[in-house]
Amino acid sequence: MAVRLWCYLIFLNKTIKITDDMNNPKSKIENVLKWANAQVGKYAQPCKTSGCKYNEINSGITPCSTPNPPPDADDIKKGSAKDGHAVWNFYCMRFVRFAYNGPAEYAKANDMYLALNKKGAIKTDKNIPHGALVFWPWETFGHIGICVGDNQIIHTGVNPKTKEKGIRISSLADITEVMDGYNKYPNTGKSYLGWAYPPETWPGR
Repeated sequence: MAVRLWCYLIFLNKTIKITDDMNNPKSKIENVLKWANAQVGKYAQPCKTSGCKYNEINSGITPCSTPNPPPDADDIKKGSAKDGHAVWNFYCMRFVRFAYNGPAEYAKANDMYLALNKKGAIKTDKNIPHGALVFWPWETFGHIGICVGDNQIIHTGVNPKTKEKGIRISSLADITEVMDGYNKYPNTGKSYLGWAYPPETWPGR
């Protein structure tokens, strides 16, 4: 069993407790949470094209004409793009992967959940540590977010009516209630599937 240590970090204007095990050191979780929190309210995904308005390192004042990653054709058809760039709505798996600099091994949140559940890595309690990945069922896609403390989850939207809110922080209870409605579950709270530590192979930031 991995030995857990504890440290404290001033984040989101309050002191939070971060789990530090041998697979995911505190510096990894700290940097991931800082990056993720900086995305709150952003609608368009970061663009890798240098000089683009949406480039995180070398940004310009106007959007580029070569978005990377580009929006899917279906997204463009539905109007789910901004200045020709991909937006975060519905891309929860990509958001979590970007936060941890993880490889594109899971196309959907549900794929990752099934893989981790098969390994026995999913925990179903609600004592969710900072930096943990949190899962819900939704159609064939599933939904995933990152816990930032006090069962507050940073995630993308899944409702097209609120897509321009971009990345947001919601409580575990609120997301679960919304997913219960989407999934038409009669029992409150059934949509919460559990949480897991991020893969140790995901390098972080």
